[in-house]
Amino acid sequence: MLIALLPFLTIAIIPNQQIFNAYLVWAQDHADLIFFGKKMPTTWLITLDAIVSSELSFHRRRVLAAVVEKFPEPTEINKIAIGSLIAVTACFRSLIGSAVAAVPEDKCRLAG
Repeated sequence: MLIALLPFLTIAIIPNQQIFNAYLVWAQDHADLIFFGKKMPTTWLITLDAIVSSELSFHRRRVLAAVVEKFPEPTEINKIAIGSLIAVTACFRSLIGSAVAAVPEDKCRLAG
């Protein structure tokens, strides 16, 4: 059963690892990295990502503990599938965000 998951895990892991390369290159030209009057190095975004991910993992544990009280705990395979789905959708959200950022500002304004 675990071997059957390998293609799905590969689909989830490869974009997740590549996003760090693309993230740094894209952010260098498209992100405003000025904080408190100083420009933050682009490489710090990886550190910031790790800090946010670690902090959110504590909250995730609380949420999962509350969910398990009401619903049965998913099997290990289902947990892997859910995590992979989240990883893949994160890449798509980044793609959508970069596409929206590429739209000229006057096209983003609401009519009125």
